Amino acid sequence: MSKVVLSPTELGEVANRIRSLRQSATLHAIEIGRELLRVKASLPHGAFVKWVEKECQFKIRTAQDLMRLAREVDPDAEVATLMVPSTLRVYLSKSTPPEARQLARTRLQNGECVSRKDINAFVSKRGASDGTAATGSGVDRIAGAELLRSGDASTESEINRSRKIAELLVRRLTQDEYQYLVDGMTWGVWNRVLIWLRAATIATPDRTGAVAALPHQTRAPAAPTP
Repeated sequence: MSKVVLSPTELGEVANRIRSLRQSATLHAIEIGRELLRVKASLPHGAFVKWVEKECQFKIRTAQDLMRLAREVDPDAEVATLMVPSTLRVYLSKSTPPEARQLARTRLQNGECVSRKDINAFVSKRGASDGTAATGSGVDRIAGAELLRSGDASTESEINRSRKIAELLVRRLTQDEYQYLVDGMTWGVWNRVLIWLRAATIATPDRTGAVAALPHQTRAPAAPTP
């Protein structure tokens, strides 16, 4: 097969079509989210998940992500359509500071391109300047580098949520408790921790001494006394 050579004019036309298609992808994602919200409001409790996975043929996590986009995009509808869906998710994330959003808006309104890497880079730079960067807080070390790498298929919303949970843990743990947490941490251990937390919440709704109230065979090992 002979190689097709495109002229500069044709390349420019292709680039314009691609940009238009990417913009359409964002518009479609928002519209799908709005439709999902409408259906969810009309179905009885518990029926929505089954409907999504059977009729729409994607997982409920995807539906939740699209609905979140639709709910949160309205205040920034003017610039939302200038971003691809993955960038819009980072832009709308609760962990993205207002300064990063304003910078993205300004650049987009000036006709510049903004990617999720651009937003994340601004957040990282801001964190480094005020001492709250993840590398300084210990968040990226909370489960060890190998454990974090094994979860690199997570969605942006999952990553942002996990980072927030890690920040909450780090702020509330003593140094000895933190060391106990990270030593030997695996996904299997973390999954069991989540099960114990859920069981503890059910057993003791006020969560005071919740883990201690669990049956002995499901009780988590006590952390070393500081």
